[in-house]
Amino acid sequence: MSDPVQVAQQIADETLFPNALETDRSRDVPVEMLNRLADADLFGLQSAGVEGRPEVGRSTTLGVLEALSSGCLTTAFVWAQHGGAARASAQNTGPVHERWASALASGQKRGGVAFAYLLRPGTPMMSATPVEGGWRFSGHAPFVTGWGHIDALLIAGRHGADIVWAIIDAAESPTMTAKRLELAAVNASVTVGLTVDNHFIGDDEVASIQPFDQWLDGYSHRLRDNGSLALGVTRRVLSLLGPTNLDDELATCRSTMDSIYRDYPQINQPGEDHRVEQMTSARAATTALGVRASAALIASVGGAALSIEHHGQRLGREALFLLIQGQTQAIQSEHIRLFAR
Repeated sequence: MSDPVQVAQQIADETLFPNALETDRSRDVPVEMLNRLADADLFGLQSAGVEGRPEVGRSTTLGVLEALSSGCLTTAFVWAQHGGAARASAQNTGPVHERWASALASGQKRGGVAFAYLLRPGTPMMSATPVEGGWRFSGHAPFVTGWGHIDALLIAGRHGADIVWAIIDAAESPTMTAKRLELAAVNASVTVGLTVDNHFIGDDEVASIQPFDQWLDGYSHRLRDNGSLALGVTRRVLSLLGPTNLDDELATCRSTMDSIYRDYPQINQPGEDHRVEQMTSARAATTALGVRASAALIASVGGAALSIEHHGQRLGREALFLLIQGQTQAIQSEHIRLFAR
């Protein structure tokens, strides 16, 4: 079996990067880019056990994400959303598995996610209320990526101290409406705000029910994941900028995050919160490096870097985008400290 990271890097260099400016200017991510990933079986990396697929280590998945991000952040971002639905359907043993697991693993169907709002404090933004035969979801998901390109949506609703996870059709209805957001970067990802109003979700669409505190602890142990997006974008920036001491900084950022990730304790082991704090700082340092590196690239090129035909402005906007994407309140505070100190 080919090394998925090497396959992803080849696709990034030969297909995604040469088309990245066109993708950036498009209204929708070209389906040809997503099909290329499906043809390489990259949509199945998080579908262990489905049709005999092996378990793929986290380091491999992170390497693929970094490689794809070095080619085109828009395409990589849409691809990354797929993993949540694919993994949830693969791990399910009921109707959700039967309907979605095989199609998502092959890339025949593509998935998206709606759950980042779970991190917001205060009243839950998406509620789940039990009714006969299923649940009623109501609320607002501010950012759902890939709309129009995804078939399945992994959506999370709060019910008391629990989270109800369901995989539903990614389609508008009288009780679920989408409004496209116009973004300064990765706009072709087609990110929407999704309003859900008493939307019925049958028991056969529920993937799992999980205590919120358990999920939150697990999420804090996966902060390394989105760091790969920044590593990929920064690596492409530095390849265009040429040799500088920023290359050493990038290597340090990667090794620091990897070291902390390897040393993470088992979930719920007490007294290890400092690992999460260390990853928070490492993640913030990595995204901040991307902003500094892209600024250096633009400065080195001059006015031409602001042309829509130049990768400098695209990568600069993508670096800024990653200050916001996948962050926690702690990472936000660390970003502010780094840039305002």
